[in-house]
Amino acid sequence: MEKNGNVFSTLLVSYDKQQFEWIESKIISGKLNIGRLLEGEEILVDEESGLEVGDEVLIKGNGGNTIACVVGGVLRNFPYDSADSVRCLLAEALFQQVVGNMDYSILDIRFSKGNEEVWELMTKIIPEKFSIFDYRQKKEESKNQFLTMAVFVYGFCGTIIAVTIFNIINCMSISVWNNMKKYGMICAVGGTTKQCKKIVILEALLYACGGGALGMAIGVPLHYYLYSHLVAKYFNTVWRLPVEMIITIIGITIFTAIVSSLMPLQKVKEINIIEIIRQV
Repeated sequence: MEKNGNVFSTLLVSYDKQQFEWIESKIISGKLNIGRLLEGEEILVDEESGLEVGDEVLIKGNGGNTIACVVGGVLRNFPYDSADSVRCLLAEALFQQVVGNMDYSILDIRFSKGNEEVWELMTKIIPEKFSIFDYRQKKEESKNQFLTMAVFVYGFCGTIIAVTIFNIINCMSISVWNNMKKYGMICAVGGTTKQCKKIVILEALLYACGGGALGMAIGVPLHYYLYSHLVAKYFNTVWRLPVEMIITIIGITIFTAIVSSLMPLQKVKEINIIEIIRQV
């Protein structure tokens, strides 16, 4: 492979349409365009290649022919290992143009659930000179590891949410008690308890929105860092902005803030203006 005059040793792996669909979840940059891949216009490379989406490269074939193509996507955790080589996936037709033959060295087969008989038949009819690898057990182990981590992480998050809810309730109660004299003075100069209620609710919303904004500013980068190092690195997944989670957290925060203001509001109704004026 050549880019801007620099030549790289390259590992080429051919994929068909079905396999490209399987690999879509591992793309961390760019977009899967199966049509352009099958036409030989684009290739997919691994993230350690140093190539980026849109880079134009030249692939030199065994017959001396040179084929130009564009990097259409970057993959996390390339399916096959090769030291000191740029690893890329390309369509079978393009592979044939480069290599000159279509002899397969590896075949990937996926079964739907309940096809144990087909698997047993394959193990019997395939000659012993070929190696057969069953990744189901490895996948099951990875799934169990993921569930174990998920229980720990979500349990920890649940504890933090509970602490946050009680903290909001506690802060709102303390705030109302500390400002009781101010509410009394407002009522003394012509204000109403309804206006005091609006002040308390507004304070609760400001508290919730300010805390939510600060939490997102700190939490989203932290979520990206932890996910990239603890999840994506081992389970071949790609980080995405947790929009649903953010909306849920903001909703819980606002709901808790409003509910937490209801109990102190009962105290505002019971304000004794004369008693408050005497304490000033």
